Amino acid sequence: MGWAVCAVCRAAGVAAPRRSAQGTPTRRTVARLRARGGGPSEGRALAALVLGHDAGDLRATAEAVRASAGVDVVSLLHADADGLSSKDRVLALSEGPWEGCYALEGSGEDAAICGTDPGAGLVASLGYECVLCVVGVNREPNLGEDGAGGRTTRAARRAAVAGIPTVAVSIPTVTPGVPVTPATQALGALLSAATDAERGGVLDVGVPPANCPRSHFPFPSRARWAALGTSQFPVDESMRRTLHEARGDPMAAEDCWSLGASDATPLSRGRPGQAAAPDALRDVLRGAFRDADVFLALHVPPSWTPAQGFSACRPGVLWRQERVSHLHARPGASSGGEGGDLWGRSLPVQRLSDAMPTGKGAQFVPQLATDRLMASSSSSSSGFPTARGLPQGFVVGPGTIVADDVALGDVDAILRGKAAVVTLPSWPQGHPFALLDAALVETLRPHAQSGMPLWLRAE
Repeated sequence: MGWAVCAVCRAAGVAAPRRSAQGTPTRRTVARLRARGGGPSEGRALAALVLGHDAGDLRATAEAVRASAGVDVVSLLHADADGLSSKDRVLALSEGPWEGCYALEGSGEDAAICGTDPGAGLVASLGYECVLCVVGVNREPNLGEDGAGGRTTRAARRAAVAGIPTVAVSIPTVTPGVPVTPATQALGALLSAATDAERGGVLDVGVPPANCPRSHFPFPSRARWAALGTSQFPVDESMRRTLHEARGDPMAAEDCWSLGASDATPLSRGRPGQAAAPDALRDVLRGAFRDADVFLALHVPPSWTPAQGFSACRPGVLWRQERVSHLHARPGASSGGEGGDLWGRSLPVQRLSDAMPTGKGAQFVPQLATDRLMASSSSSSSGFPTARGLPQGFVVGPGTIVADDVALGDVDAILRGKAAVVTLPSWPQGHPFALLDAALVETLRPHAQSGMPLWLRAE
């Protein structure tokens, strides 16, 4: 039996009425759903929230945001740490090293939640409404697969889920002392383009965000997974029946008395229609960014200059190999990955300062998949694992980063010296608010002059 929560009921922290099997409206409570105060008050001043774990970098970022976006800035220092618990915790807040800066005893994800919450968060507590969140500038490699678990990306996603348009900024290095100025310059240029109302910038920072507190109701369905089973996102007859049965008894439209509509997108047997026009998909992207259903990840090479420009990108292809070795392996045991690989090859090395890969310092990279295949086809194989000895522990390091070329990958753009702008989903693939691939492809279409994603401006 399905149920839905209307916007007014959701804000009040109660479940909306639903129909019982006999057709009588009933109520269902939601565990740990707590009542909160009303929405943002009218007439509040507007501000951007900037998060970071280094005071100097945070101040430089805040100044860049203030200059480019033209809004007040609230800065929040946090620990360079992982962690976000569902348990109740006390995170102490104190004044920071300059006016408008505060310090929180928590991680970046903690700071994103405590800063953006529209009812009791830091920005709201100071009498502002948050119109933008910038995470970083941080020195952290968030390219390709690394971005999925990066602290910067995770904190940015927390802010986006709160309904705040968000930008995450990283310098793809862990080397301390790398200057932050190139990254703040790139951020300033990106925000200037995105907030330039006269040239159709995607974000009007003079208007409170429409989706904070989140009020997606009914679900957005243009180029979204919410359209699953409709003519926009059709399925075969068997899957259509599965979807229909899984929905059970959706709430009647009249039960959602505040809006007069249910969250269920009507199913249809329609055939695929014409693909949406590129400009229509870019319009979907602009709305999704304003509603924080996507956010931006900006990766800036350490020595970037404005002349090198930007590139609209997607996550590139890289993986880490040979991250694990044995700790004090027992006598006679293999150390797991040392020697014995006849199928490896020496790959050229490219650093951020190199224009092209070079053979100098080339690294031998074992071809572990080939090695395993040969071992599995060996006539001496008995089908049982070979006894190698149990290690006393494991040493986990950064490993060797292996990258493959891919069109418009962020790794490739960075190695060419460009600032990579990646549009990332706030929600898991398949979530009703997640965008379809057809829309995400439009994130790769560049602006002819700047190289930034074209959807950032309504041109």
